[in-house]
Amino acid sequence: MILSTRKNKNTSDQAAAFRLIGRRLSVAGLAVAALTVLAFLMRRKGLATQSLWFDEADLVARAQRDLGVLLSEMLKPGENGPLYTLFMHFWLLLAGTGEAAVRTPSLLAGTAVVPLIYLLAKKISRNSLVGLIAAGLVTVSPYQVWYSQDAKMYPLALLLTLASVYFFLTALENNRKGWWAAYVVLTTLSFYVHLMSVLIVAVEVSYFLVTAWWLQRRRAAASGEDKPIQVRPALIQRIKAAFRRRAVIALSLLTLPYLPIALWQAPTLMSGEIGKTWFQPVGLPDMLGTLGRRFGVNRIPDGFWEAVGALVYAGLVLLGLIVAWRAYRANRPKAATAAQPEPAQTVPAQSGTDAAWLLTLYLVLPILAFYILTMRIPFFAERYLLIASPAYYILAAWGLAWLALRIWPAALVAGAAALVFAGVALFSFNYSEAPQKEDWRESLRWLQTQLRAGDEIIVMPGYLKTAVDYYLKVPPGVSVFTIPQHLIDGSNDPDLDAYLSAEKGIIRGHERAWMVVSPEHYKQDDPKEYVRKTWFDNNTWMFHDPKVFVGVTIYGYTFKQIPGTNADYYPRLRDHRTAINFGTSLRLEGFDVIPTASTDSTEQILPAGQVSYDSQLHLTFYWRKIAADNRDYEFKVRLLDKDGRDTGTNYPAQPLSGYFPTSKWKVREAVRDYRDLYIHLPPGQYQLEVTAYPKDQPQALLPVSGTYNGQTLELSPGNTALKLAFPITVVAAPG
Repeated sequence: MILSTRKNKNTSDQAAAFRLIGRRLSVAGLAVAALTVLAFLMRRKGLATQSLWFDEADLVARAQRDLGVLLSEMLKPGENGPLYTLFMHFWLLLAGTGEAAVRTPSLLAGTAVVPLIYLLAKKISRNSLVGLIAAGLVTVSPYQVWYSQDAKMYPLALLLTLASVYFFLTALENNRKGWWAAYVVLTTLSFYVHLMSVLIVAVEVSYFLVTAWWLQRRRAAASGEDKPIQVRPALIQRIKAAFRRRAVIALSLLTLPYLPIALWQAPTLMSGEIGKTWFQPVGLPDMLGTLGRRFGVNRIPDGFWEAVGALVYAGLVLLGLIVAWRAYRANRPKAATAAQPEPAQTVPAQSGTDAAWLLTLYLVLPILAFYILTMRIPFFAERYLLIASPAYYILAAWGLAWLALRIWPAALVAGAAALVFAGVALFSFNYSEAPQKEDWRESLRWLQTQLRAGDEIIVMPGYLKTAVDYYLKVPPGVSVFTIPQHLIDGSNDPDLDAYLSAEKGIIRGHERAWMVVSPEHYKQDDPKEYVRKTWFDNNTWMFHDPKVFVGVTIYGYTFKQIPGTNADYYPRLRDHRTAINFGTSLRLEGFDVIPTASTDSTEQILPAGQVSYDSQLHLTFYWRKIAADNRDYEFKVRLLDKDGRDTGTNYPAQPLSGYFPTSKWKVREAVRDYRDLYIHLPPGQYQLEVTAYPKDQPQALLPVSGTYNGQTLELSPGNTALKLAFPITVVAAPG
């Protein structure tokens, strides 16, 4: 009877324990699921708000190449992330090339990091609270959200390396072949997703060596000897041998898939050529400062608050390190007594003891190793070290959990501060409607409205052309060129001049050139801006104020004369000729109304003289100076309705936007002046009127005289406007 009662009691206690564990698992599981959904929504919000920057556009361009080309370039020197490019080839076929579509794989990978970091943090700390806090920090991290909205391989590399660490620790615990096999496969894939993933293997190997050494010390301490002893029991020996054999085999196998990468990357790395013009050398303190801010709050427009937010996160990380290392000191091997010998172990169990080693190595080793690499090649960018960020969040979570259990008001303040700074960064930077990346979308949308048939576009530096190709629908008659790298630094002036203006040069046959520049990248390749400030400033006139966007600036140039000749660069066909003098020193010799360039191969190009609502009317006026005059004049072009009334579509400006004022014109010099009138008028017919006056004296209109359209205009004070006999028809906007 007593035995039966004891059995029933034991059974009841076990059932209660299982129910308690089940409730805890259910609560934790629901919390992780909720955080995962929140992470998805936060990464989905504003996914396509920012323009693709050139690296994203370059990925899209490379992924769209033929499959055979992609496979043949898998081991091309300098290729980083070939497996991701191959994956994107098939993804783009399925999802399309829209901004949101190309960023969705990063969104999904960044979301999957949340439950995985929970599992890893819980395994390392043996504490669900630490896991939940770590998952929460990653969920709201502006840094993680930012790269989860970037069409690059970094979130997938983070996911794979995070899984690699988790599988590695699990395999160390249970020593099962399946876990070791999964570890090898995932880690190998990470190598081909991003080259820097190998740094995580360095963490794992270092951790394995450290813990193996620590276990030997622990067995030695348990026996009371100063040196490690050999544990003799057959069963322990077999477990030990199997553990070591599988671990060593797994780590060795990882070198085999890495050999091809090492073979094609080593010469490139040794040459020091990769990215030497893209990045600037960065010292270790600056690198640590940048990573501390990015890991914590990413970016806050106010630099002071960004620094404060980074310090809050850094304080939690430091506290987490202290807690982990205090646990190590409390549990480190001690000399055993005869009464209480310490049992020998063969497999390291995750606890505060080895967690301190793991998290320290996980955070510090990749950063130091990467810094050493940058001493050879200056290619630091914080995104390359995204793979080391899990240790940062786990340590911050451990510090916050320790505060919650011991000084809960401090934990409340620290946690609230971390959330507030993350929220400020998210809504002032990540989710901002203002451009934060290179704004190729808006810059090229503006350029699209300015293009005329016969224009050319020169992209500087040339590797940015993929961004232009992604956003710009090049109209017929417009060409896009790049300038080879070896010609843009001013060291080869004759070849540059030949490339641009020789008989087969890229500017032959073109009247205007648009230079599309990313200033930061261009100045790295051409620090003195030789091409723009020397060649173009000496051989062209600017006809438009530089249009400045975030990360992109567009310059408009018109060539002074046909390159290599003294001939005026008038087009072959000048349909509308005039011989009208404005005052005594200026003559209008003709004008052209340029058809609006099509933005789509299926869209019909409107004839000259027709323009649609909400678009640009492109005009060119051909002026010549006929007498010496040192005054600067402005010209006004406006549209009149059928009754001769002003429609408010006025464009008063100096010729070529003031970059070549009339006071600088030489006698008999011919100058083209470009005008683009924005049309916001109802459909109907309108007439162009041209007037001229001294700068800043719009009431002192110059008298007009001469012949036009078979009529003679007498020079008189009453004749101050030239009405062009070419009707302008505004049609309804398409659609």
